[in-house]
Amino acid sequence: MNIRIGSPYEAVIKRIIEKGYAGNQTEVIRQVLLAYERMLEDEELMLVHRAVTV
Repeated sequence: MNIRIGSPYEAVIKRIIEKGYAGNQTEVIRQVLLAYERMLEDEELMLVHRAVTV
């Protein structure tokens, strides 16, 4: 699949690859999705904790 996501995002992907964190765009997207999933899980835990302590 080849999609255009816009210059700012493509520049970020390029920098991530240049720094060696990923070998290609697919790997960048996979890593970002996993990181976003972890961030959402952390946020959900924080909200549950906040609701329990109120």
